Amino acid sequence: MKKNLVLPLVGLLLILLSTSCQKIDTGTSQQEVVALQSIPLKYGQLKAVTMTEQYPGWAQLWFQDEAGTICMVRVDWVKHEMMKEPLTITRTPASTERTKP
Repeated sequence: MKKNLVLPLVGLLLILLSTSCQKIDTGTSQQEVVALQSIPLKYGQLKAVTMTEQYPGWAQLWFQDEAGTICMVRVDWVKHEMMKEPLTITRTPASTERTKP
């Protein structure tokens, strides 16, 4: 009797495990990755390097140019690759008007 229950239970367990799996988004699927050869000087001076557990093997290099524009370059230091397009954040002068609470 027990042998008759083991096989269906194993089958059910395998079905449940296969349907509960999800693909993990590494953040690289939507952007093109290129070989890490050089980082353009136009990005400015390197200001910081950060890493996050969410993307193991990747580091974010933060640059700032003379105009204050911030540029973040994502680098895979394990595979020696980088995202083709950096994240660019422009800076604008602060507004003289204050928002009312």
